[in-house]
Amino acid sequence: MLGNALSCFAAQLDLSRLTGTVPPDVDYAELYSMIQQRLQSVPGTTPDVFQLLEKKQIHLPVPDDPAYAIASMSEPITVFLFDIEGTTTPLPFVRQTMIPLADARVETYMTTHFPANPAFVDLLTAAAHPQSSPVAKRQTTGWKAFSDALSASEARDWKDAAANEVTRHEFCALFHDEVKKGSSHPTIKAVQAAIWAEVFAEGKLQSQVFPDVNAFFRYAGGPAMAEKTRIALYSTGSIAAQKLLMGHTPYGDLNPFITAYFDPILVGTKLMPKSYMKIRILLAEQLDLSPEDMRIVFVTDNTSEASAAETSGAIQSSILCVRPLNDWITFDTMASINVPYVMSFTQLMQRECVVDMVKLVRDTRECLMKQGAS
Repeated sequence: MLGNALSCFAAQLDLSRLTGTVPPDVDYAELYSMIQQRLQSVPGTTPDVFQLLEKKQIHLPVPDDPAYAIASMSEPITVFLFDIEGTTTPLPFVRQTMIPLADARVETYMTTHFPANPAFVDLLTAAAHPQSSPVAKRQTTGWKAFSDALSASEARDWKDAAANEVTRHEFCALFHDEVKKGSSHPTIKAVQAAIWAEVFAEGKLQSQVFPDVNAFFRYAGGPAMAEKTRIALYSTGSIAAQKLLMGHTPYGDLNPFITAYFDPILVGTKLMPKSYMKIRILLAEQLDLSPEDMRIVFVTDNTSEASAAETSGAIQSSILCVRPLNDWITFDTMASINVPYVMSFTQLMQRECVVDMVKLVRDTRECLMKQGAS
């Protein structure tokens, strides 16, 4: 599998060169030469993702391929479980467009919905009191200030304008701080999704996915493939946010092609192996199958997530997704997990697919230009 790790790293290096994001401490020419020399010393040819997965008895869906149709007739159903950020969606779109957008509008959202919206008040109340919410266990200074302010508003039956204004102020300060830290707290994620829902409803925002995502979802998640393949999502973003992102793409609503959605509230974080076992159990229940009659392929840009999935025993294979403008991964890290990789979902539908990296980078930049991200 050394050849696979070397090939994966070479792909990342080329994409980084094309996007001008080669790390400053990396000498591209020297590293490229070294990788090519090591690849030449690896015996045989480097297997593609099809060959690597077939060793695990996983047959990828190939349109109009009689061999696949025959091989898959008695095969368990294959569920493709996709991460979102950096996998289906350009990473900068989430980091430079979606997250800052919510951060900029949280004050307006709080003014409109607190305390006028009872459901929103319930959400904040659950987050403010750890004993009533297992996801709010830590009382940092910011959380305590917000919790105290909310309690004061509640004690006045939400009718004291001054107390409510203090609560709004404390939550917004907390929200900004959590976003700055890259928090995955469920309440923060829920408020982000609620803000995005309003923006999408106003028609002021369009979500972005790579073009190959649209093609693969419509094929592998379409009704003709329902007995062979399904699509599912697993993200740190809330299920509501996942549906929003997939519902407002340039290619239309992709949610009809998605069977299931998972987030940390439902199954746990993506870094915990037991989360993937929960996903397997829930998918089997939803599809009315025994867990043995299903294969799960997890596709992510994060090596730690891929490793956790592999460790879980609940996933038949992880696939590392190497996209333009993703975070840099060292060779040692790639070699340590050593799972199949793709740069485009087209590689999941075509044997020996040669990815046009220049076009892949161009498509990525076009996605980001539409929203003003860089």
